[in-house]
Amino acid sequence: MDVRLGAYDPMAPAKVTPLGFLYFSFGLDDYGPKRVMKTARRLTAAGVLPAVVSEFEAYAAALPVELPNWIDSAYQARMGEWRACIGARLPNGREITGSALARILPRSIRLIFHPAPFTVPPGRLVAGCAYSDRIELVMAAISDGGTWLRRADRLAEWELGNLIARRLGFAPADANLEIGNKRPCV
Repeated sequence: MDVRLGAYDPMAPAKVTPLGFLYFSFGLDDYGPKRVMKTARRLTAAGVLPAVVSEFEAYAAALPVELPNWIDSAYQARMGEWRACIGARLPNGREITGSALARILPRSIRLIFHPAPFTVPPGRLVAGCAYSDRIELVMAAISDGGTWLRRADRLAEWELGNLIARRLGFAPADANLEIGNKRPCV
């Protein structure tokens, strides 16, 4: 379900988080409280669960100010988990090394936000995707049944985990094997 808040502007300039991530929100984070209320009313009328609408309202109210902090916090959380696993091995046998993790810096990662779920090869519709140099993710999306909310803050943490894994040489084709926000060593 479309939950776009800000007007999508493909020419909007990139922004930078305090840690140095370059992110492209394309105006999707540029809106006020009236837009949040209007969207919440539309979601309620569409039969979205009240708990999901409440979660959406709280998330959307904080997003314009908190987005850069959420990105930085997600990075710090994921890197902390990965650093705790130095010396362990990934499912493909590759070792997690401190030197490899030290090369994964915020300034080397771009985040690109989409207004809705998007298609990646081979034609799969996704809410987020990690590459070795960037992460693409939706700003917000609600399931077709209106039973859960996909949020950029949570997706950023999941996809940062996948980007780190990819940079360390682990990129499973099966989404069920992704590291995401799980501890990389067990």
